[in-house]
Amino acid sequence: MDRAISNKDSLDHIKECIDKSESFILEAGAGSGKTWTLVESLKYIIENKKKTLIKNNQKIVCITYTNVAKNEIIERTYNNELIYVGTIHEFLWSCIKNYQKELKQLLVEENSDLTLENSIQYENYPDIPNGIISHNDVLKLAQKIFNKYPLLSRIIIDSYPYIFVDEYQDTQKETIDVLLNVLLKEKPEDSILVIGFFGDSMQSIYPNGIESINNVETSLDLKIITKEDNYRCSRKVIDVLNHIRTDFKQKPAGKNLEGSTVFLYCSNTKNPNENYDKCVKYLSEKKGWDFDQNTKILFLTHRKISSYMNFDELFLIFNERYRSVATEQLNELKNPFIEYLIGHIEKAVDLYTANNFNEFFKIINFKLENQESKKELNDLVTKLVDLRIKSTIKGVIDYATTANLFKKTDRILNFEKKLAEKDCEDKVKVFYEKLMSLKYEQIINFSKFTQEDTPFSTKHGIKGAEFDNVLVVIDDTAWNLYSFSEVFGGITIRNNEKNARYYRTLKLLYVCCSRSKNNLAVLFLTDINKEGLKNAESWFGTDSIVNIS
Repeated sequence: MDRAISNKDSLDHIKECIDKSESFILEAGAGSGKTWTLVESLKYIIENKKKTLIKNNQKIVCITYTNVAKNEIIERTYNNELIYVGTIHEFLWSCIKNYQKELKQLLVEENSDLTLENSIQYENYPDIPNGIISHNDVLKLAQKIFNKYPLLSRIIIDSYPYIFVDEYQDTQKETIDVLLNVLLKEKPEDSILVIGFFGDSMQSIYPNGIESINNVETSLDLKIITKEDNYRCSRKVIDVLNHIRTDFKQKPAGKNLEGSTVFLYCSNTKNPNENYDKCVKYLSEKKGWDFDQNTKILFLTHRKISSYMNFDELFLIFNERYRSVATEQLNELKNPFIEYLIGHIEKAVDLYTANNFNEFFKIINFKLENQESKKELNDLVTKLVDLRIKSTIKGVIDYATTANLFKKTDRILNFEKKLAEKDCEDKVKVFYEKLMSLKYEQIINFSKFTQEDTPFSTKHGIKGAEFDNVLVVIDDTAWNLYSFSEVFGGITIRNNEKNARYYRTLKLLYVCCSRSKNNLAVLFLTDINKEGLKNAESWFGTDSIVNIS
């Protein structure tokens, strides 16, 4: 897979691949208009292959990484009925869900004690003994069922001659393996199958992603198309990005601003909070930044953000209980209590205060019967809003259920049932007691963070986003997975080919810095050596290096 081409317009190359039935990879740098290219490629197929698709009862598949991307592509292709747009889990489930007998056999092979009487269903949370599988199960089962039953592959190829994968670098290895080594490799000569991978290996920051197609063993030769344009970032920011990535150089391609970049470091690193405040003051007073207007502050861990946004006790409780998946339990609302508090109580309060009563009544349990009950509801919600500021999480939940505003979800009832069992683990009980005694105000602050009602964000919260001003706050004491001291400290890619942490850090820095449309600031809160400062000078310019402490 080394046939890299970029001299012509990338969209023209993709059109050629479609016409010649060649599969391809589009390596599109940050701000290059990848989604636009993907949408235009879909439109090209519709314009030129529509009659054939209709005649053969076929569709185009566009696999997305998130529901947000899914909805955007559906909207930009005018909800065309010839295009199936869905997440990878949705697509794979649609392929295998009718093979119930085979699915049950595969599940029993993994666990001989299972006796599956119900049909296999796909939901957010697994319950394998009752035939309910979840996201990871779908990926594993799909890989097995495609490998074991070749006929299914032929059915998929005949139904979907064009399969596009958005953000391929974040797609799991099992999925890429199915697409390349099952569907594409075993494709009959008389069939058409074009698989297009759209993404950027330099923007792979999710731990389960494939990162690069090269990480899948395959004998197939895919055409690699590069998209070096950058329509988003200012010229100064692009200069920095071209020091971070070395596989190709990006170039301004639109109405790019001149912009500005600055690297701020601390000669005294003992008081990071104080140095952070000095940095904000410097950018406000010296650079004219308005932190209330389209400015994003990127802390690279939730621990740091939780401290500044005052939900640190909540994060600590989850970190003690869930460790490496604490962030997932919180951010993705996987914990039943967080799902209930954020997705029900906080959402209802927001809807009520915004006078969006139609949506409000869809969430609450209270039923309006007459004018008197309307006044009663108003009094109940007013008290709930006030209680959220003063009470604990347990106090709010007890009031909300006693007042009949909300019912406890099945997941909470199941959790409470488990608590009452004799063999319930002590760590589960401790987690519950600590969470229930926590001030509810921490939930309010966390809810603001999840709704992006704040300038703060993490690396995952800004993927694909863009802002006028971006401040990247680096603190190497806050994590083990990354080392920015290595990146800035004179260690080069050449002598770190096996250093996974180095590359992981480099990619994260690229993703964060490339969010800026105009001004970029990087604040280095930990110690940096002379070699590191020298490299920072070469990246940002000598006049753009500031000692903040």
